[in-house]
Amino acid sequence: MALRVAVTGMAITATGAAAILSSSWLMGRQASGAKAAALFGSKPIAPGQAIAVAQPLAGNRWNLIVLEQLQAAPPCWREYPDGSVISYDNDVAEGVCGRYLSSSAYSLRVANDDLNNPWRLRVESENGRLRLLASHPQQTTLIPVARGKAPASGLASLKLEPGWTFQRRTYGEQTLRHLYMAHAEPLPVLLARARGGGQLAALPSLGPPPLLNQPDPVAESSPSSTRRGLARVERSSVLSSRSRLLRQSSSQRPRQSGVIALEVVPYGS
Repeated sequence: MALRVAVTGMAITATGAAAILSSSWLMGRQASGAKAAALFGSKPIAPGQAIAVAQPLAGNRWNLIVLEQLQAAPPCWREYPDGSVISYDNDVAEGVCGRYLSSSAYSLRVANDDLNNPWRLRVESENGRLRLLASHPQQTTLIPVARGKAPASGLASLKLEPGWTFQRRTYGEQTLRHLYMAHAEPLPVLLARARGGGQLAALPSLGPPPLLNQPDPVAESSPSSTRRGLARVERSSVLSSRSRLLRQSSSQRPRQSGVIALEVVPYGS
């Protein structure tokens, strides 16, 4: 009898795919001990309190700067409709504005875990569009973090992509002067989204499982298999007839009863 595995084919949705990738990544982190050994924590920054800007350099290159409003007033920057930004941080009293110029002052954080060196942030320019990307020398996939447009001159505003926020680094109860661009999803999910143009595609549907130990209908219908089947039937019929005859012969044999006379032969005769 054929045996079928009792599993129904189903499609794994994008949410399910994200859960699978997230679970696999977290298990790997826990197995390596990196999760338990996390050194820094983080806490969110109020929306609008920090801004990422791109500073133009020679050779169509751009440098990332993060500005932060530490005090309510006066303002530390002004943003214009064309995407340009004017910074006032040099014109106000110390402690009002924060200015973060390099990877020692800002970095990436995903799923409550730091993405350290060799992960880095870089600004790319193409056709007047700016993109802030997370890159790794061994990864061909670039993760989009923010985007903007290049103004005619000056600093350019970079808007964070959906899901990305600014957070502040903490160490125990201490609040540090280091900012994160953070995302709640783990790295494998972000890479999958980047490969899919921002969408996480559903995994393909799983078809029904194959039958196990299923007889081959072609082999069963071949002439040789038919002859073998007839031979098995004939042998069974012959054995059944012999058994029946033996039972009849045994039942018809006369039974002896009483004393049986034995011939006595004298010794030495």
